[in-house]
Amino acid sequence: MKTFPSSETPDFGPGPSWRDIPPAEKRQSAVALPLFKDGGDTRILCLERARGLSRHPGEVGFPGGAREAADRGPVQTCLREMYEELGIPDSSVKVMGLLPRECTFSSDFVIFPVICILETDFRADMIRFDPGEVRIVIDVGLSDLAAAPEMKWGWYGDRSFMYPSFPVGNGHVIWGASARILWRLLRLMRQGLLWPC
Repeated sequence: MKTFPSSETPDFGPGPSWRDIPPAEKRQSAVALPLFKDGGDTRILCLERARGLSRHPGEVGFPGGAREAADRGPVQTCLREMYEELGIPDSSVKVMGLLPRECTFSSDFVIFPVICILETDFRADMIRFDPGEVRIVIDVGLSDLAAAPEMKWGWYGDRSFMYPSFPVGNGHVIWGASARILWRLLRLMRQGLLWPC
């Protein structure tokens, strides 16, 4: 597993400190929403989690993970995790801000999504991912996600709920909390409240 040498620990940057966020019953985590330009298209990086992981194995989502004691806030958590999983250093990332938190139904996490813009010369083939955490990296054009997501019914215990689902190519699907985060990002972009990179 990659870890930040002390000289590479990212600056806190924008966003709240974990100590300023009220404690929740669920574990706190953060994910990066890494956007980059490829020609005229804005694309977003997703990943399929390694199938040997104890939590959410094989699911498609965004780089990120649980808060660690040394993390000062959601921004640092997501930047550390993106480096550990994909090898993208914080020096290549511009943090744009946070979306509202999202809770998972099937596990004990509350997720803080962080919008990140990758450097202008970034290409998906520059990624060096950790195979212990990531099975495959997927980059998808936001123009390919222009249609509304498919809505599906799920069950958690004795409760039913509806969730969005986005196909992202080659049989991969983003669903659940990751899909709700992506849907919110796309709505903000379409409303002109968040500009494409």
